[in-house]
Amino acid sequence: FLLRLTYGYSEMRWSRFVERNRSELLNHALSTAREAANFYHHCIEMIAAVAVVMAMTVALVYKSPAVACGLGSAVIVFYGVHRFLLRKQLQLAASKREQLLHMLQRSLADMFTSGKEIRTYRNQDFFHNRIGEQAGLLAASNRRVTFLPQVARILSDQGVVLLFLCIVVAVQLRHGDLRQLLSLLVFYFVISRRLLPLISQISFFAGQMESSYENVRIVDSELRECALHRAPTQTIQLPAAGFILELEQVSFSFDEGVPILRNVNLRLREGESIALRGVSGSGKSSLLNLIAGVSQSTTGVVRVDRASVAYVPQEIALLDDSIRNNLLFGLPEKSDAELMNALAAAKLNEFVAAQPLGLETGVGDNGILFSGGQRQRLGVARAILRGATLLLLDEATSALDDENEGRVLRNLGTSGIAVVLATHRIHKQFCNQRVFWLQEGHLIEEPEAPWISPHVSIEASHVTVGMKL
Repeated sequence: FLLRLTYGYSEMRWSRFVERNRSELLNHALSTAREAANFYHHCIEMIAAVAVVMAMTVALVYKSPAVACGLGSAVIVFYGVHRFLLRKQLQLAASKREQLLHMLQRSLADMFTSGKEIRTYRNQDFFHNRIGEQAGLLAASNRRVTFLPQVARILSDQGVVLLFLCIVVAVQLRHGDLRQLLSLLVFYFVISRRLLPLISQISFFAGQMESSYENVRIVDSELRECALHRAPTQTIQLPAAGFILELEQVSFSFDEGVPILRNVNLRLREGESIALRGVSGSGKSSLLNLIAGVSQSTTGVVRVDRASVAYVPQEIALLDDSIRNNLLFGLPEKSDAELMNALAAAKLNEFVAAQPLGLETGVGDNGILFSGGQRQRLGVARAILRGATLLLLDEATSALDDENEGRVLRNLGTSGIAVVLATHRIHKQFCNQRVFWLQEGHLIEEPEAPWISPHVSIEASHVTVGMKL
């Protein structure tokens, strides 16, 4: 279940995946999958117990059909109590427990993620109280889920025994054989203490299965959603010779909404660098996602060798591991010289060399031990190490100071790697390259004055120049 869920989530369309809460996905892949697996474990154990009970029942029927009918009546009565009184309550308690567990895990994730702000605002009590309230509700739900199967077990272990013996007494009294009543009661009591514990065990497994079935239902629902929203298989189309990227009449929108990109055309030569500018929300990240293969275009054609594409987002995702493993990020082992060369291109080699553990230095949970600029440079080094010929930078140097940013961009500009830099800022290192603006979904090239927005009037640009002079 764990592997099927993680595979399904990784294959889900990006527009759907970003709508899901990460803590809930984590809970489904760990807790829910484990509880769902327990359902099948209990099922196997119950089948084994049922097989033994059936064999003993056949023997009992052969010995005394009347007593066997009495035993069957007792079991049916108990099953009715379980079916109509306990089962519904158990299902409701299990469903509520899963909901409360999701809420608690989400609150914990929010608290741990916002640790810096919480300490700054000193509002720990708010989060502690919220978590305490949710934990109390979850504890009550857990007690209910644990208690109800025990009630069923006690009923089957004690109540069915007494009911069975009462039926035996009634049968013997009806036949008038009172002299053998005491010996028969002892005999059947011994038999019932052997047979009925198995029935009790079956009842307990049934109760456990009822509480675990909710998790099976959730896993099934998640797998169905993954299949429903699975990203289509992408056909790789390569650009023409001498080009690293070709976009032809590319449009994109989220779930048939308002188009974010409209009929975008772009051709990028090998080793060429361009700057992609636009206001926040203009579609810069969406365009990079299309090139990287994270999202799929609504219409049009994207021609690029995605095996040669590296993507560095603004918020770098780092493993809670060493610098070495964060650089490799799934690549086969590489030499220290190769790792340091990639770090040098990102202007991070001196920092790493100064660490006592060097490449084995831990970065903390999502790089919390590093500054924002160091995390971004580590992400750039990771991309360079992959030997990409096309590098996509989505505000990937926004946390750097001007000097370090200039050095990193100059290194990239002379590396022979084609670069697409999406940014709000003006970069002198890219002023001699082509600059494109995204406006209302359209891609507009501005080759002559890249530092001036296409919608800025001539008078405004004159004023700006006068102020600079």
